[in-house]
Amino acid sequence: MNRGTVLILTDTDDQTVDLIVHELQRRDASVVRLDPGAGPIHLDARLDGDRWRGLVGDEHRAVRLDEVVSVLWRWPGLPAGHPDIGDPAARLGRPRGPAGAAGDPADAARPLDQPPRRHQPRQ
Repeated sequence: MNRGTVLILTDTDDQTVDLIVHELQRRDASVVRLDPGAGPIHLDARLDGDRWRGLVGDEHRAVRLDEVVSVLWRWPGLPAGHPDIGDPAARLGRPRGPAGAAGDPADAARPLDQPPRRHQPRQ
């Protein structure tokens, strides 16, 4: 019985997620791990009634959106964008102005070659 797939978007070198993936696989969960900063991510999505349909993946793996039951977004690498686009803001798909790349107004003022600040809850 397919219980669905856990989609994980994180940096390639995230060792904490390595442990999470190991535990999910030990429990026979289906896992797809992608890093938007490691290369192009392909997304073909459409809303069909109340369900998302389509695919998300990279050149090595993909998952159907209607199979995704959970998403872990944990500090994925910044996407490089297409190299033929000269304007850095356009290449990264980031608007300049209020709201910034991560929705934090303070990020709007930072240079484009610096990653957004990462907030982590106190432990």
